[in-house]
Amino acid sequence: MLVLLLLWLLLYFLFWVFGEGVIHLMPRRWAIRASPTETILTGLIGAVGLLQLASIFIPINLASVVGLVLLAAFINGRLLNQSIRNATIYLRTIGREPVWWLLVAVVLLYAIQRPTNPDSGAYHLPAIRYAERFATIPGLGNLFSRLAFNSSFFAIGAAVGCTDLVGQTLFPLNGFLLLVFGSYVIQQLWRADTTPALQVFQVGVLGLSLFFLIRQVNAPTPDVWATLLTLFFFLFWLNGRTQDNKFLTFLLLALVFTCLTVKLATLPLLLALPLLGYGCRRWVTWQNSVAAMALGGFLLIPWLVKNVILSGYLLFPLTEPDLFSVDWKVDPVLAQYEQQIITYWARFHVAETEFDPEKLTWPLGRWVSWWWTHWWFWYNWPNRPTFLLAFASPVFVLFLWVSARKRVQSWSWLTVYAVAFAGFVFWFIKAPEFRFGYAFIWTAALLPIGALVRHPIHPLVVRVPIIVLMTGLLGYFVVGEDTRKRDRMSSLLWKPQPLSHRYAGSIPYQRRWTRSKLAVLVPKAPCKSCFDIEQPCTPFFFNDLQLRGRTIADGFRRNPNPTDSLAINSNLSK
Repeated sequence: MLVLLLLWLLLYFLFWVFGEGVIHLMPRRWAIRASPTETILTGLIGAVGLLQLASIFIPINLASVVGLVLLAAFINGRLLNQSIRNATIYLRTIGREPVWWLLVAVVLLYAIQRPTNPDSGAYHLPAIRYAERFATIPGLGNLFSRLAFNSSFFAIGAAVGCTDLVGQTLFPLNGFLLLVFGSYVIQQLWRADTTPALQVFQVGVLGLSLFFLIRQVNAPTPDVWATLLTLFFFLFWLNGRTQDNKFLTFLLLALVFTCLTVKLATLPLLLALPLLGYGCRRWVTWQNSVAAMALGGFLLIPWLVKNVILSGYLLFPLTEPDLFSVDWKVDPVLAQYEQQIITYWARFHVAETEFDPEKLTWPLGRWVSWWWTHWWFWYNWPNRPTFLLAFASPVFVLFLWVSARKRVQSWSWLTVYAVAFAGFVFWFIKAPEFRFGYAFIWTAALLPIGALVRHPIHPLVVRVPIIVLMTGLLGYFVVGEDTRKRDRMSSLLWKPQPLSHRYAGSIPYQRRWTRSKLAVLVPKAPCKSCFDIEQPCTPFFFNDLQLRGRTIADGFRRNPNPTDSLAINSNLSK
């Protein structure tokens, strides 16, 4: 617990100071007056870009954080003390709000629990540990194809993992960003000039974020960052005036590019780029266009390069465009399988052992009827109204446009809704697992509802549902199963419960040798995860796997022999 609090404070001051340093480097004629949240996100995005670039060449660990601290101090120069003072003043300001302390308590208590997301041990934690120990490994996807799911979240997660310092890998990033998001929305709700539509929308997204994402703040999953950064994008666009604010426009562009590097499910945000360009067309010049392209290059090129190094493809698991001929390229059959299993899991929610590609050919009506009646859809009951509201939202928007045109004349309102609804359609067709599309679903569902509210809501009134929800989450934790074991709770005062193969029970691993005499650990059923094992480990064993050199750092490749079977998955064969 104490370690997480210290890491959150470190991230807060680091991103603030780094963000102010970046803002100082921008043209003075822009007359930038960035809000505290905009400053923090500027620093966060800058850190993500630099760590992505550095991870190509060197391992990313706590030494990288020291490097970022020194860089932040350097670019701030004589203004360093003022930046630290500004961050301290803002922290004291929000600390006067009791509801903020309630938010911190809720997030902290849920963040110290052991992650239960199966993907955390399967490939999230292994990806972070490989980034901590090695520069980007060529062909790492040949060891386990999901290790080629290159998320920039894993690079920054490796930097703050503190594995060697505390003896386990820590996951402070999701809790930190949820605190920043909650603080921003709470302050926006308290403002007297917030429109009724925005009040309803912000209360809704904060409540849904706390309800659904609180269960993931203890895990190294990029889903939380993908959701919150997308919501930040929508809220900044709704609250700001991009026609007059060049800094805000560039921050929105940076958020789009960063979201794309965190998770490919945010791909529909690219539709916002031409809309942003049209909205600020009055001040678009060739200099600003070059600056925007440079920003995109800074954030996207290192990510694309890492994609190629990890898998041989530009956008794994997509095999097109196939531009590179490298000896470590992941088998296209495996890449196609990963595409299919994502869609299959999202639609049918059955074990991977029951994968049936024929179901992917079902017509829309057939798989939707199955998906609609599946237990998983109804188990997460709040997903039902948000899905239905998002699905019916075009009818609401048409009604508002016809009957109350003035309330939907805002360019930002219309464009945010258009992008969100496009994202909702993309999510529904490609992979309708709710956590992949929370930001698009919630935004498409709540924006039209908010527009129906005509009169301002008193700030005291909008506090009530948020306080009730956080109190409920706190009460649920207090009476929960974990708090009955007081000795376990007292052991968490220093650091959270670890995610490791050493603490996951009796999980046998079988050592197998490939044709090239490479020893590979394979988890036996029912285990599917390698957790923090730093030897070559995979739930999918390939007899033709080999090292490209003498060490793991040299990478992996496959040398298939037609007489060998394609693969032996121990979890499927036992």
